[in-house]
Amino acid sequence: MKSIKRLSALALALLMAFTLSLTAFAEDGLVTYEGNGNFTFGPGSDMSDTTLFKDLEGAMPGDVLTQKITVTNNSDQSDYVNIYLRAEPHDEGSNPLETKVKDTETVATMTDFLQQLQMKVEQDGTVIFESSPDKPAQLTDNVLLGKFHKGDSKELIVTLTVPITLGNEYANRRGEVDWVFTVEELNETASLKLDKEITSKPADEKAYFAGETITYKITVTNDGNVSLKDVEVKDDLTGQTWTIEELKPGESKEFTTSYTVKAEDAKAGKVKNTAAASATPDSPDLEKIEKTAEAEAPTQSRTGHMKLDKVATNGPANEINYQLNETINYLITVTNDGDAPLVDVVVRDDLTGAAWTVDRLEPGQKQSFETSYKVTAAAVRKGHLKNTATAEGTNEEDGSKLTAEASVTVPTANKGPKTGDENNILVWIALMAVAALAAVVVVLFFLRKKKDSDGN
Repeated sequence: MKSIKRLSALALALLMAFTLSLTAFAEDGLVTYEGNGNFTFGPGSDMSDTTLFKDLEGAMPGDVLTQKITVTNNSDQSDYVNIYLRAEPHDEGSNPLETKVKDTETVATMTDFLQQLQMKVEQDGTVIFESSPDKPAQLTDNVLLGKFHKGDSKELIVTLTVPITLGNEYANRRGEVDWVFTVEELNETASLKLDKEITSKPADEKAYFAGETITYKITVTNDGNVSLKDVEVKDDLTGQTWTIEELKPGESKEFTTSYTVKAEDAKAGKVKNTAAASATPDSPDLEKIEKTAEAEAPTQSRTGHMKLDKVATNGPANEINYQLNETINYLITVTNDGDAPLVDVVVRDDLTGAAWTVDRLEPGQKQSFETSYKVTAAAVRKGHLKNTATAEGTNEEDGSKLTAEASVTVPTANKGPKTGDENNILVWIALMAVAALAAVVVVLFFLRKKKDSDGN
């Protein structure tokens, strides 16, 4: 809505004359804004058309006179007006006395007269002026009398006190006080500003990991010129809600809330948080206002990594190689050497068939397991034995799967056949037969060679 400002000013005179007659309560003074910067004043008198205090033109020592002045806006050229009041002292130059006053007074004599009196002006029980009428006092600067829609009125109560000790030398004296009324025409503008900012920092000053806390500040401001009622502010991510009964023009309220980053947030790479606000303008002609504000924080997943180690913890009895039926003991260690927690970790030993489960493995944490294996004939025949362990787990933050593997190989050897090991006996017999046959062939070869030599 368009805002219009128009300033105008009219001077009005408080004219007082001392006589010996008793003065009654004055007729109400009227100040009416008619639009286009124009005021009308009443009731007026023969001293001035803009006099608000007609019946105060005659007063006597000891009088305490009360006057009501009604200020009204009668203009529909804007949604409302602000009306201000200030007092201006007279001088011989820029603000001279009215003609009918300066016929009998100079600025100096009038000032001396007014200094003998006391005037108090009240609005809604608040004193806005209290001094002798010659001084602007609290009315040096414009004092806001209020916000006026068309037809609105406000009352000023003016009390004039004449000291009983005032001498006859002040009889039939005249005084003049200028009040300047200023008007500001405005259209009602209902506006609500909503700001949301992140007040925390991630631990590495780059991005938030899962488990870290993001802190937010939400600020709602009435940046219009109409009061807002039933202001509701809500943070979508945390679900928190705040209510303000009334937010006056220019007024702000702040709220804080916090959110703990989840694994899915870290995987997404950011957390977007939206705040929403709504308010009802304190004017029947204006509609409800709704606003939103966002704040986005960067996130990151921790690196998941798993290490698997496997060693034989006992050496062979002969300190050279493992023999048939000898037991080999193994130690398997799984370590979380990443910076993300691992869950559902399963470790398996392929040779023994053993398996273990670790529900959760924190960064830097390790878990060890033991298993054993008895050397078989097949392992002996190979001359070595390889045993492999595997591990698999899940990065808790981003759900990625991780695997690791570790192997250990040990030497094996045979000490000769044993009873009950038919396979080894048959092999032994065959080897012996081959050796015997080879020996016979060699002997026959040499005998034949010797015979041939003797024949020659």
